[in-house]
Amino acid sequence: MQFVPNAAKPDFPPVGPGQELHILDAEIHGGAFGNGFARAAQVRVKGARLQAKMPDFGFAGDKNKVCAILYHDGRRVHLSVSAASEEVNIEAEAGKP
Repeated sequence: MQFVPNAAKPDFPPVGPGQELHILDAEIHGGAFGNGFARAAQVRVKGARLQAKMPDFGFAGDKNKVCAILYHDGRRVHLSVSAASEEVNIEAEAGKP
């Protein structure tokens, strides 16, 4: 798995007003290939939370694939990994270093 920072992607929108999570990269992997959806993930950030399902990003919720999201919550960089069939539910915790 190789992450490509969003700063290297010219079409990626910056973190918008009220968005406390910065999606650094997001990919869905299954087999020998991966598909990125960081732009779609950043657009869906509301405040300090990203809550969505794979169809929201244009992918089927396939239980044989994995969803990996690298994000910054204002303090630290985190990696969220889950089955693509599960809902993505990331929330920055206020006051937690």
